Amino acid sequence: MLKSKILVVFTVLLTFVLTGCFKHVPEVKETLYAQTLDSAQVFEGYDFNSGEFELFGVYWSDFSRSSLADSIGQFSIRDTALLNQIQSSWNFKLSDPYECGYDYNMYLTKGDSIVETFNLNIGCKSLTSKKRSYHIEREYIEKLYGKTDSIKYIRVVFYGQEQALEYLERLRVDSNVFVLNDGGYVWEKYIGYFEVTYLNEDIRDSKKALQEIEKEISKKYKTDDFEVENVGSDYNTGTYKIRIYTHKDFADQLDLYPIRKEYTYIINYSVTGFMRL
Repeated sequence: MLKSKILVVFTVLLTFVLTGCFKHVPEVKETLYAQTLDSAQVFEGYDFNSGEFELFGVYWSDFSRSSLADSIGQFSIRDTALLNQIQSSWNFKLSDPYECGYDYNMYLTKGDSIVETFNLNIGCKSLTSKKRSYHIEREYIEKLYGKTDSIKYIRVVFYGQEQALEYLERLRVDSNVFVLNDGGYVWEKYIGYFEVTYLNEDIRDSKKALQEIEKEISKKYKTDDFEVENVGSDYNTGTYKIRIYTHKDFADQLDLYPIRKEYTYIINYSVTGFMRL
């Protein structure tokens, strides 16, 4: 009898505690991107009427692609009317990003520059950029069928800087080719790099770490003849693996940070682009 009373009291108390928890602790949904709006226009802020814009769609992988992506193919959209139509109609609800594979890498370009990149998974109805992630219905991609221009993805690897530079120059003067170099290849200027370890427990952001490194190097050596790249981060400890592209004589002088990897010459010179067919 005593055990029964104790069980009843325990059950009542447990119910009270759980009810209190559900009442006072709101549900928290974790997201990888800060979503401050219910929905947003995908291409807001761009004036497509300038005629300088182009939207490329390139296969993310050669495997497990949507049949719709196979039907449309790798594409280019330069038609101003179609770009404006996409701009006005692509206003979607925000969502968590899908990060398990995509059908397309999409590049919005202006002139020779990439202004925004996206990843599209048609089956999972996900369109993700560095800014936001959207829920996109299949019908919006279906509407592109038959309205796009075909392109061929180009990737050529050289084992010498001179040959790569000659080929790159030929592509750049070809009006049928968009060179995917985002402002220039680092190997156009430098033929090698070395790596250092940068420690700063007060920084938990790789971009800020790179900015700080650039400032420190420029201040001490009075030069900006180098480029830095993050190749690994441990945000918990503020440890960054940094690759510095520069000339060997400058690499031999720089002693601000512990060396991870001695000066190494670039051996693969890769050139990529999209050829309009």
